[in-house]
Amino acid sequence: MKRKFVGLSIVGLVMLGLTCLSVEAAVLKHYYTFNKKSLKDSRGNGADLIIPVRLQQNLRNDGYYFLRPFDWPNTDLAFPGPALSSQVLSSDNYAIEIRVKLNSSSLVWWHKLIDPWNLDPEDNGLYLFDGKLTYYHRGLPDFGISGLDVIAPDTFVNILITRDANSNLFRAYLNGILQFEMPDPEGWAVFKRGLIWFFTDDYATYGGELVEGFVDWIKIYDGPFVPLYTP
Repeated sequence: MKRKFVGLSIVGLVMLGLTCLSVEAAVLKHYYTFNKKSLKDSRGNGADLIIPVRLQQNLRNDGYYFLRPFDWPNTDLAFPGPALSSQVLSSDNYAIEIRVKLNSSSLVWWHKLIDPWNLDPEDNGLYLFDGKLTYYHRGLPDFGISGLDVIAPDTFVNILITRDANSNLFRAYLNGILQFEMPDPEGWAVFKRGLIWFFTDDYATYGGELVEGFVDWIKIYDGPFVPLYTP
């Protein structure tokens, strides 16, 4: 059971009136746009996203609503996804970027954004905690490391996570601003269990920390990078 805490935080990369993302030192390998309700990689070289058939009604021509299913937690619909084969990236050296807007109910207490261990009951992964990007695993003091910036409800934000295999550093950014940096020599943020799960809670709480909102796109890069913004 997670406890409430005052998280650690490192803030960097000042952004003043800057909006357009550009990228250095990494190549965009896979791009999931959901255009015309497609679950395919728009670059044509990656695995399809996985969403339970009965939840594909939540697909729109420009994105996907990830919502708590009406019959939660009694069926597999407790895990709305999308999920993606971890073979689309280097498991320990990567960047994943998502553009989402989140419901207000998901900005209070714990809600999982990305699970790197295929819903393992270790409860490991990237969360929101009271609206802040937070990494939780059982080896962290006070059960987590958190950013400072609180996400506004029903507003599109860019979330970027990176992991560098050389330094074993995991970083999380919100709209281009570094929220926290986490040393990861044990490999908690290594995708080594077959599937990457987005917006889906693990078996430790059986969906009790599901996040709700809308995803516009998902991008997978071949390595970490520092986001740069231009006017």
